[in-house]
Amino acid sequence: QYMRAKIVKWGYKIWKLCDSSSAYTLSLDVYTGASETKLELGLAHAVVMKLMGSHLEKNHVVVMDNYFTSVPLFMELLERSTYACGTVRANRKYLPEQFRTKQDLVPGKSKFWQSGNLVATLWQDKQVVRILSSCCEPQGPDTVTRRRRNQNTTSLPCPPAVKMYSQYM
Repeated sequence: QYMRAKIVKWGYKIWKLCDSSSAYTLSLDVYTGASETKLELGLAHAVVMKLMGSHLEKNHVVVMDNYFTSVPLFMELLERSTYACGTVRANRKYLPEQFRTKQDLVPGKSKFWQSGNLVATLWQDKQVVRILSSCCEPQGPDTVTRRRRNQNTTSLPCPPAVKMYSQYM
């Protein structure tokens, strides 16, 4: 597989579902290239649903990066009694227009949009962090500690979804 963003451009692509507390591999799939069948909701959606197969309907929480995160995937997981949390790309479909545009926030501030269980959150750290979650409240008492250039530390408020993502990813 050719992966232009990697230092070593050619290699094997392996999708893995791992337990976050033990790093034990629960399921894996070796990517062998494009399939003959048309994937209606995309490769990332198909990969997550395949890896989660025997773990659905058990109220688990799956945490993923922005390659996999999408509104249709999170909705299907919710229908299958599985919760999700992950960073999300600004240009994904079905997200609020304000979520996509550049926001001027001070560090520690956040904005959120909620529809049912889905919460789209913008949080300002050093850069804007975009999170989609179906398992976290939009706001909470969580904080993160950041060290500044002068070696002083500051405590920034952060949304529960950011805290969960940082802990389990």
